[in-house]
Amino acid sequence: MLKHHFSNIGILRLAVLSLGLLWVAAPSSAHEYVVEVDNSARLLKVRATFDEPVKVALGSRRAARYVRQLRRCDSDESLRLRRGRVQTSERCLQYSVTLNKSANDSRTRERYANVRDIVTNPDNWLMLPNDEDTLIRVAFVLPKGVNVSVPWQPLEDVAFAQPVLAALKNSSTTRLEGYAFRHREISSNAITAFGRFQRINIPVSGGELRVALLRTKHKTAADKLKHWLSDAAYNVSQAHGKFPMRSTQVVVVPVNDRAAEPVPFGHVIRNGGEAVQFFVDTDWSVDSFLSDWTATHEFSHLLMPYVGDRWVSEGFASYYQNVLMARGEVYSPSKAWRKLYEGYGRGRMSAPGMSPRSASMRNGGLMKVYWSGAAIALMGDVQLRELSDNAESLDTAMRKVRLCCLPSRKAYRDIEFLELLDSKTNYTVFTDLYRDYANSAGFPDVRELFRRMGIRTGGEVTLVNAELAHIRDAIMQPRPIARTSSSSFAAPGNDAD
Repeated sequence: MLKHHFSNIGILRLAVLSLGLLWVAAPSSAHEYVVEVDNSARLLKVRATFDEPVKVALGSRRAARYVRQLRRCDSDESLRLRRGRVQTSERCLQYSVTLNKSANDSRTRERYANVRDIVTNPDNWLMLPNDEDTLIRVAFVLPKGVNVSVPWQPLEDVAFAQPVLAALKNSSTTRLEGYAFRHREISSNAITAFGRFQRINIPVSGGELRVALLRTKHKTAADKLKHWLSDAAYNVSQAHGKFPMRSTQVVVVPVNDRAAEPVPFGHVIRNGGEAVQFFVDTDWSVDSFLSDWTATHEFSHLLMPYVGDRWVSEGFASYYQNVLMARGEVYSPSKAWRKLYEGYGRGRMSAPGMSPRSASMRNGGLMKVYWSGAAIALMGDVQLRELSDNAESLDTAMRKVRLCCLPSRKAYRDIEFLELLDSKTNYTVFTDLYRDYANSAGFPDVRELFRRMGIRTGGEVTLVNAELAHIRDAIMQPRPIARTSSSSFAAPGNDAD
């Protein structure tokens, strides 16, 4: 079942770890926005100050009809907005946006029709200059009980917003939250949510998940969802000891109707900040959530930069999804190998006349898209371990990719990513496999490799002694990583009423 969607890539500003949270230090030069959110979370008042006079625009022209009171700062002089653009260069401007109407008029409105909070994207409310390199700092002024969720990195210094806060009559019950990003990271797919939803920070190995539990008429079941997300993050930390991203936005939407599985849909958004979204049916038991593979699969995408060729991005995530659920002790090793074997079988039957690179969801090659890359991941992993006596692996290569290249501003082609992996090893196994299989009709044959690893697949999968049994066992071996206790989950700032 297809549950995933990718967007183009963005980059997050690297930050420092402070008090268990990730903060971006204030730069010497930046455009600054102060965004007042009203008590209903339906109206935003924005004040934007720029380093020099610039022209700004909304990303969505449709949203321009919901902009009100656009004028120069501290002036009654109105400014003209034409096709979403301010016609003059300005050093400081202010405006308001009727957020609920703007969100309802966006292309994503049907997805959030049952959500009681406001879910939209920055294109609908944020006027930006066409300056991709300048850092942008945003401070939200939030009434008690109102929360915001954005994909950008938390900002340590929000002193630039203090004068606005001090001028408010109810400043004692209002708080500031700051975030930072660069213009090139803005995406029409990015999620910005406003409302009285519950927020939770979940610490993970090497970082945090910033979770927004949006409100529908269905129950939120916060404890169940926290347990599920924490365990999925633990699974993915088993790849190389750390969760791949230091601070990740996670948006969870309970569905209103009974679904056939706990998590009927999930996807990763890689531009505009690192973000993952899940639609969930909270009527399912906690054990059903913990055994569901969707969150582990989606978080596995974060192990890589964005790879536009989906047979590689989906394939590597499908391989890791099963390996990491075994390391997280959700699956037994034999069950994980059975899942992989069955997936490879589906891939082999899918569009047999097509190559991995030519297959797609549109031409009947869906399973080949998901599983041919997973076969390359397994073959490369085993070859690296065999050549190096288990000193090198896909895990060690991915760890070096994390250290050098994540978050990444580059969108990789399939061969570029495989070359990147090889550059982090002493071998060229992945580019060699690419040349052998990427443009060849059929499916990478892993049956001989299974035999050498002692994985018998007749009927039930059984594991027996064999030439590469030590590599088979090493692939599924758990790492000694501490699990996060539910008592360490924090509601940041001001939790919802």
